[in-house]
Order: sequence, then C-alpha cells, then structure tokens
Amino acid sequence: MKVNTDYETAYRMRPASNVNVANKPAFKANYTKIRSLSDAIYENSHGSRKILLYLYRKSGEMLNNWVTFFGTAAIAPIFIAFNPMSKEDKDSKYYTSLRQPISAGITIATQYWVMTKFNNLLDRHAASFGVDEIDLSAKPPKAALLPRLKQEYRTYYADCIRNGEEPEKKKDWINKKVREMQDRAFYDTLSERRKTMDVSKIKTKDLVKLDMLNDKRKACYKDVLKNDFGFNEEALKVLPEKDYNEFVKYHVKKVAKARNLDYHTILDKIDAKAMEKAVKELDAQIEYEAHVKLETSKIRAELLEKYNNEVASKSLSPSELHSKKLEIYKNKLNNLKREYESILRVKAVPLSEEQKIKKDVYEKLLAHIHEPIVGLKDHGLTLDSARRSVIIKKDLINHINKAEAKFKGFKDRAGVIVGLLILPATCGILNWAYPRIMEKLFPKLSAAKAASKAKQLGIQQPASDADKKAKEVK
Repeated sequence: MKVNTDYETAYRMRPASNVNVANKPAFKANYTKIRSLSDAIYENSHGSRKILLYLYRKSGEMLNNWVTFFGTAAIAPIFIAFNPMSKEDKDSKYYTSLRQPISAGITIATQYWVMTKFNNLLDRHAASFGVDEIDLSAKPPKAALLPRLKQEYRTYYADCIRNGEEPEKKKDWINKKVREMQDRAFYDTLSERRKTMDVSKIKTKDLVKLDMLNDKRKACYKDVLKNDFGFNEEALKVLPEKDYNEFVKYHVKKVAKARNLDYHTILDKIDAKAMEKAVKELDAQIEYEAHVKLETSKIRAELLEKYNNEVASKSLSPSELHSKKLEIYKNKLNNLKREYESILRVKAVPLSEEQKIKKDVYEKLLAHIHEPIVGLKDHGLTLDSARRSVIIKKDLINHINKAEAKFKGFKDRAGVIVGLLILPATCGILNWAYPRIMEKLFPKLSAAKAASKAKQLGIQQPASDADKKAKEVK
C-alpha cells in the first residue's frame, strides 16, 4: 500500500489497513481522537438519528423537564377538553384545558432559569473547589468556562472587524475554545501528576473500566459455571450466549437453586474471574502502550538533539524555526515509511509485537505532523518511566470518568429536590397569572367559566351588555 508522502494531509487520511483481524494493533486511540470521531458523527447525522443523539447528549433533569412540558402542554389539554366523563359544558372544558399549557410554560420557564443557575453553580464548584469524588478540574465543564470565553469572544470579534476579517460564529468559536481549554487542563493536570505521583499506590484493578469488566463477565460466566460449579454442556446451552444481564435477571437464581447455593456466591465467583481476566488484559495493554511511548520518546529526543545542533549557531525567525522542525520531522518519517508500508502488506500471519509497535509509532508520529517534535510527549527513556507515564494517564482518565458519572448522578438527584422546592413558587405564580391571562386572551371562555361556576353555586349573574340590548329589542 502506498503511503501519501504529503505529510501535511496524510495524518487525516489514516490508511485503511488491509491487515487481517489478527493483526489489529493493541494500541488504543486516545480520547481526543475518539471525541473528534463522536463529534463528526453527530455533526453529519440527520433526521431522527440526530434527534436521538441530541437527546442522549442532553440527558438529565432538564431533559425530563422538557418532556414533561410537552406532555402537559400538548397532550393533557386534549384529554381535558374532550373528557366524556366531565359534566361541564364545552366552553368550561376548554377553559380548564388551557390551564395545562399555561401551567407548563410557567413551570418550565421558572425551572429552566433556576436549574440553569443551579447547575452552573455546581459546574463551577466541580471545576474549582469540588471534593475529590467529583473533582473535574482536569476537565472543567463548559458552564464553568463560558463567562471567560464570552468576554474573549467579544475581544476576538472586535479584532476581526478591525482587521477586516470574517469572525467565526460565536457558538462554533466557543465550542472550539472549550475543547482547547479542557485539553489544556487535562494535560496540565497530567503533567503535574507525572512529576509527583507514586504509581505503586495505583492498582491495575482500579483502572479497569466497567464496560471492560462487563465484557469479561459475559465471556467467562459459562466457564465459571462449568469449571467451578459442575454444570454440563447441555445445561449451559439454555443460558443466553451474549447477554450477561439477562442471565443475572432471569437465570442465576434458578441456577443457584439447582446446586443449593446462594446466587450471590455464583455472581461473586464470576466477578472475581472477570476481574482477573480484565486485569491480565489491561496489564498487557499497559505494557504494549509503554513500549510505543518509549519508542516515540526516543525519537523525540533524537529529533530534538538534531534540531538544537542545527539551529544553535543561527539566528532564525519563528517561521524559519518551524520550517526547520518540519524538515527534520519529515526526514524521519521518510526513513520509517518503507518499513511501515511493508508491515501494512502483511496478510497471511499475525503481526509480531515488534511490528505492531513500529506501525503504531509511525502513525503516532504522523498524527503530530502539525506540531513537529514538540507535539510528541516526553515519557522518559526507560521502559519503567514509560510504563509509569501510561499508568498515570489511565488513572487520570479513570478519575475523570468516575467523577463525571458521580457528578451527573448528584446533579440529577439535586435537580429533583430543587424542582420540588420551587413548586410552591410556580403554583403561586400560576394561580395569580392564569385567570388574568385567560381574561386577556380568551374573554368569552372566561365569561363562560364564570357563569358555569356561578350556576353551580346558585349565584345570579348580572346580565351582560349583549343580553341587555337583546331584551330592549324584544
């Protein structure tokens, strides 16, 4: 396979490998690449798919409020207006039904304002002053960054107008800057941790992600039943092959009863085996990534030394310095390209560990072509230092994932409580505003409702001006 030698664009054209499945490299794409892919999928989705993705991104208390709003405003009035069980006249039913959308509008407006302020306060707390369990200083939420970015956009916009340039749309510019600031916070935190953290306190099992553990449960639970509890192949055939959750929900108690066991004993044994397998796989992954990082660190040191030797006695402009870095970087890529091409042509047999490492090192270099040399991180020049770097990064990512999950759960629970606390205020506003809004917008329905209520109470309503004129004519 020919590799594009235009390195300025080659990193965007990551070659579709014709390597067979057995040659799939173990090196994982970093979270920024995964995030970029997720954004691209969202931006290029249309119709129902985009709506579903939007709802997923906005899942939480505010989404629940909007669903409740549309249900109350659009569906409830229909059932009230056309309720065959009600003895009220048609106009009175219409009057009562319109209370629902007005109530929904007042409620969502109040809750949206209060919950936005409340959530922004929590986001700032998590970004700056949060307790360790919900500390998101390494990935500050967007709301914590917005006040600063709005001010910066005004400055950016004014500079563009002054220079006769077309400014980016505010939303796009802010979203891009949010990502940049989050990445900077992540790598700043990572750099500090790599200077001081004691990796001996980090256990591999603490780095195992839940989805990885679930995959191992699914893969090993039948083996556990067979090897540890004596179930034969015929008994195992009736159990779900790929859905471990279905096994836990519908089968595990029956399985335990067949062996006179507490079903927790079986689940604990499966969890222990799944964790053992996950730890083994993650240890291998850490070791592999450490080798990749070690090789890139060695190349970085080599290129940096070459660059420093070539510019040490010269007085060059920033653009010339960048050109020199790029020239040295491209020369290195050219030296590695031929071996990379030969690795991609391998089809019949799995790649060796050494080949996989060389392949991933080349692709890692290719991805940093726009920031040559300096874009590569220094992970030290020993395998121990590279391994330490990998572990600390995984630990930080794991910390962020857990903090985000706990923070979201806390916000959802707190949102329910805050929503209940503001209900008295929204009810008071509704009771005051509703009759006034109806009198202003629907005077006939208001009059009909008042007449119906008076009739029920046996109160004689004063004749309207129209009724008086009709009587005079007669």
